[in-house]
Amino acid sequence: MKFYAIALFAILFGGLSNGCSASAPIPTLTIAPMLPASETPTASPVPASPVPATPVPTTLPPGPVHIIAVGDVMLGRQVNVEMIERKDFTWPFLNTADTLKQADLTMGNLEDPIVSYCRPSDGGDVLCADPRAVAGLTFAGFDVMSLSNNHILDYGSDAFDGTDQYLKEAKINPVYMGSPVFLEINNNRVGVVAFDDSETELNLDAAIAEVNSARGKVDILIAILHWGYEYHPTASTRQEKVGHALIDAGVDLIIGAHPHWRQNVEMYNNRVIFYSLGNFVFDQMWSEETRKGNMADITITPDKDGMTITYDIIPIEIFTFGQPDFEKK
Repeated sequence: MKFYAIALFAILFGGLSNGCSASAPIPTLTIAPMLPASETPTASPVPASPVPATPVPTTLPPGPVHIIAVGDVMLGRQVNVEMIERKDFTWPFLNTADTLKQADLTMGNLEDPIVSYCRPSDGGDVLCADPRAVAGLTFAGFDVMSLSNNHILDYGSDAFDGTDQYLKEAKINPVYMGSPVFLEINNNRVGVVAFDDSETELNLDAAIAEVNSARGKVDILIAILHWGYEYHPTASTRQEKVGHALIDAGVDLIIGAHPHWRQNVEMYNNRVIFYSLGNFVFDQMWSEETRKGNMADITITPDKDGMTITYDIIPIEIFTFGQPDFEKK
């Protein structure tokens, strides 16, 4: 290309010298500089479209849910006196907290309201707990406490509302009819409902409606029931009727309390009903049956058929008016 440009210039210049007078202006020819091939500008390369990567799952598959459930937890009356005298509101749970805290979900029934004006007493059937007792529930690792029972209104609706607030401030979920709890545990949506069928019969239609509503939001649904006859070793026909109806409506696991005695466990439609786990923290030292209860150690494992529920029973025995320990065999 350089040779071509020089030759063209020579031809033009020579022709002008032979055919024009010396005075004639010599035309000029501007030649654009020619760049070496290595310097020739090229278009910017268009980046190649990235090869789409294999999609990464946004969530892991659901894993097993480990649950520990206990029966009635009563932090008033003589239990309250013991905690005050010992200056230790974790005292009821010193022997069992390590086990309770191992679960993904630890739950029980709170058998009294929590009120700031609770006076220490070693008797009576109107129950209350000191607000400092919430520290014991936290120490023991409780995640959910049912307020659906026959003593929660012993100090009226204001005390009920206060109890609800005390628990929430301690990051413990209160559950009762009309106020279900929803949790995310090991990639499972877990729901808990609670009903009282003890001194007044539960409106079963309303309870089933609440179960139906909750069922659509969860993978696992648990119900805590306060029901049955006090000081009776087996479930009543009423308990069986209510329990079966709730399972049929969509409940996977029922945790029962109120009889103050341990009762039977039933497998119904591949779901489990603990009719009564008995007392867990209580001051009823006057009989062997009221001093003994059960911890239910439960694992719910999702599988291709929905779920598998397995459990172990851990017997406990209450000492010194309110401190459970593992039953000696």
